[in-house]
Amino acid sequence: MQTRIGKTAALAIATSAILGLTAFGPSGGTPAQAGEPGAMIWQAKNPAKRAAETPQLDDGAIAYIYLQTNLFEVEVAELGQSLGGSDVVRELGQMVAEDHRGVVKSFEELLERNHVKPIATPATVAAIAQHQAVIADLKARKGADFDKAYLLFETRNHRAVIRALKKTLLPAVRSEAIAAHLTSLLPAFEHHLAMTLETATKAGIPVSMQ
Repeated sequence: MQTRIGKTAALAIATSAILGLTAFGPSGGTPAQAGEPGAMIWQAKNPAKRAAETPQLDDGAIAYIYLQTNLFEVEVAELGQSLGGSDVVRELGQMVAEDHRGVVKSFEELLERNHVKPIATPATVAAIAQHQAVIADLKARKGADFDKAYLLFETRNHRAVIRALKKTLLPAVRSEAIAAHLTSLLPAFEHHLAMTLETATKAGIPVSMQ
């Protein structure tokens, strides 16, 4: 298995492809205008529509999606660590990046032991450009503007990942080892969401609590 599946060059493939993520504005209800915080931030489409559009997943595709989800989180969290306008945002970014690096390492070792090869799909490959746009949008922001966009993204992304694990990936996975890993890591994603909401409160940045 190729370590990190090409690393940064193909980094975005995960959550957006399987969830059908789209850009929404700061309110979470209407598309943002260019230049607004959240203009390139992702939120899941209608769940029923998403389910109808999602192809049948095998363990190779699930492994690819999950790895890329975590690699994506590493890159976004590293931006939080380096570009955060406040100490609490930088600390959150550092914690999330470290945690997801550990998840990537342990999951790659699990795949090696169980002879599962991550397999990209056309839908996951198509999501690369969207990922790159999100990263570019965040890199263009500074200070409080960055913090708002970053925390909004992290809130929505972690909620989307949690939904994907519960409603899409876990019901479809066949490997007992992968299923056990996903189940054991679900509380960590929920913890990151809680820490993101707590950080937003400390920073005085309004994000939806639901």
